[in-house]
Amino acid sequence: MKHLGLWIILSVVAGVVTVQLHARWREEQANNRVLLAVDWSECRDLAGREGHADNELIASLKTSGVTAIVLPALTLQDLVSHRRVWPTTRPASGDLLDTEHLHFASRSLSEQAYRELSRRGAQDLRWSALDRELGLARTHGSFLALKDVEIGFDGDLINEMTIHGLAAILRVNADPWLDFQSMKDSLNENLGLPPVTGILFNSDDLPGGIEAMPLWCSWIRHHGALEPLFEFHASRAALQMAHGLAANTYRSHSIPALELKDLSADQEIFRWHRAVLERSNRILLMHASPSDSWPGFLKKITSLRMDLAEQGWIFKLPRNRVYWNDISRLQRSVYPWLAFLLAIVTPWTALWQGYSWTGFARLSWVEASYAVFLRMTLITLIGALVMTVLAQNPETRLEITPFRGIKAAFLLSWLGCIFILYSREEIRMVLSQYVRRWDIVLAAVVLAIVGYSLIRSGNASAAWKSAAEQGLRDRLEKLLWVRPRFKEFALGHPILLVGLYLDHLARRARIRWDGRPWIVLGMIGQVSIVNTFCHLHSPLGLAFFRMFNGLVLGLVIGFVLIQSISFLVPEDGA
Repeated sequence: MKHLGLWIILSVVAGVVTVQLHARWREEQANNRVLLAVDWSECRDLAGREGHADNELIASLKTSGVTAIVLPALTLQDLVSHRRVWPTTRPASGDLLDTEHLHFASRSLSEQAYRELSRRGAQDLRWSALDRELGLARTHGSFLALKDVEIGFDGDLINEMTIHGLAAILRVNADPWLDFQSMKDSLNENLGLPPVTGILFNSDDLPGGIEAMPLWCSWIRHHGALEPLFEFHASRAALQMAHGLAANTYRSHSIPALELKDLSADQEIFRWHRAVLERSNRILLMHASPSDSWPGFLKKITSLRMDLAEQGWIFKLPRNRVYWNDISRLQRSVYPWLAFLLAIVTPWTALWQGYSWTGFARLSWVEASYAVFLRMTLITLIGALVMTVLAQNPETRLEITPFRGIKAAFLLSWLGCIFILYSREEIRMVLSQYVRRWDIVLAAVVLAIVGYSLIRSGNASAAWKSAAEQGLRDRLEKLLWVRPRFKEFALGHPILLVGLYLDHLARRARIRWDGRPWIVLGMIGQVSIVNTFCHLHSPLGLAFFRMFNGLVLGLVIGFVLIQSISFLVPEDGA
């Protein structure tokens, strides 16, 4: 009865954790939609030499598997290049915009240019006397000074995309000529466009200034638009908007064109596959390599779509996440610290509670080592799941606010294992001994292993991966679907098993070696399990598979090492 209150608290915590994890599991299982996007300007330039019309380009992209197109804002220079605007009088120089009179291809385009240029401070515009519906004129100077001023987005192009079933994502930049009131008027007019699918904020400053953020949030929520947030090098404006629009924000991925030229077709497919599967990116923006032709680029799009379709992905708009609520004060300020502390103490608890030979007297030495290892791993997993529930919220799931202190938690939780295995007197005795050359060599090796593991615990640079390691990673990815972590299956788990086995032999007085140093080093594997669940943007199922694959491989490698030792020290030998 004296432990009844503790059991009640543990039961309530277990129930809450189970419900939260089940809800996230169901959400991630249903989140199987991907948008395959391309950049319109890049596609138009790539296909320009073949003379395709815009509707032909859109039809080709749709046939190849594209589901969304990222559109930049129009400028007068763009319209001249595409022969949708031309001078009605002879230009003063070689530039076609060095004129006072322009003729537009459509009335809607002329009205849009008049409205947007006036909104941006060009007050000397008037309708051309020659053609009131299609012409614009300036009373002072030429249009050359306005050639790079944005005049909104191409409504005709968006209508054509809608006909073909393609989504439109607008790339929005901070416009120095657009003040708060003008931005408000533009949003009230719905940007002068048909409904669009998404808004990509592409600059550090928010269009209209930071005071326009509530206007943007209201507009995006009202229209159900999505906001792409690229996982690498996201703009400051996009991050600012994501904090207020987590439910409408979707992780996105793109491979720069300069990187594409160094990747083989299989390597590029693997990059996209990992971005979708491992990092929960739901918008993929494909760029063309400098060596790509237009037919070759379309072929790459088709190949990627077929590969993802074979994996069960559906090419539609991501599901609306209406169940994502605003973050509470506890979730923003208290829970991250609790999760950080739990990430540190979980391996300590696993070692403290799991490192016990009680109840294993009837087992063989090898069986007892495995039993202790599995008990420690189970405690580590339970602690990692509780930590996940504490740390997860819409912002951490999107990595808008990443899990803070992953490397610090990794180092502190590993170092703390020393104080659990060794008493204060033993530590003082070790520090009082003379240092030998072998001690320096061993310490250097251990520091190198731990340092490398610490560096690789986050999103380390590709420079830390050798070609051989990357090849092995790709093979494991193909073979096991989810690649396990090297510091678990190749380092931590086998060394921990060997350390437990040596410690068991020492307890039976069969050897004089101390197995505890190996246990301390092997705890890197247990710390890595917790670290895996700290990456909250990765699917929960993937974290389980990664841990399971690492566990199985680590057990196999550890078994081989233990069997090799057992030949030297047989159980039934004298």
